[in-house]
Amino acid sequence: MSLYGELGLIPTGGESQKFVTRVLSKTYKFTDFTAPATTDTEAFVDLPAGPVWFLENWVDLDVLFAGTAISAVTIDLGDSGDPDELVDGVDMFASLGVKTIRGARAYGYVEAGHTPIVTLSCTGGNCSALTAGQVTVYQRIAFVESR
Repeated sequence: MSLYGELGLIPTGGESQKFVTRVLSKTYKFTDFTAPATTDTEAFVDLPAGPVWFLENWVDLDVLFAGTAISAVTIDLGDSGDPDELVDGVDMFASLGVKTIRGARAYGYVEAGHTPIVTLSCTGGNCSALTAGQVTVYQRIAFVESR
C-alpha cells in the first residue's frame, strides 16, 4: 500500500495510513556558533518518531554573518553521515533573504533515528570570531501520524 501526498505515491510498507505535513524551523544567531575552528555544528530539531519524508528545505537569512578576518560564511543541513545532503553551501555572507541550494539528497525518505544537523563554515577565521549574523533554517516534512 502507499500514501498519496504532494510528491505522489509514498510507500508505507503496510496498509494505507494518514500522514501529516509539518514545517520545522530553528533560528540561529552568530552566538550559537562559537567553536575555535572554521566549522561548527549545531543540532537542528527533533524529528517525529518513525520514518520521515523530506519534502523541502530552505534558509532565510535575517542578518548577514560577519566577523573578524572572515571573508565567507556558508551553511549546510544534513546529518553526521552526510552534513550537506539536504542544503549545501548556502551563502550567509553576501545577501539577505530566502535561499534554497539543494544538497545531493534534497528530498526523500529516511528511517527513524535520523538526526539533522546544521553546519556553519567560515573562511578566513574561526566561527568564534563571528560578530553578527542570524538565519532561520526550515524543513517541510511528511510523516505517518501515530494512532
